[in-house]
Amino acid sequence: MVHFYTSIIESILTSFITIWYTAATAKDKGRLQCVICSAVKVIGCNLPSLQDLFTSRTLR
Repeated sequence: MVHFYTSIIESILTSFITIWYTAATAKDKGRLQCVICSAVKVIGCNLPSLQDLFTSRTLR
């Protein structure tokens, strides 16, 4: 389940995240964070938040 999340869902969420994240509204970011929260409930393990994903992709 974690591999599926990482390869499919997270890759979609982080597509061009360094470009769109700063322009996204708080409401948009909240909705995307809800997707991650839903995945956490289904998978049953901790996953990085949207802010953490943005930070890690920016540092790369």
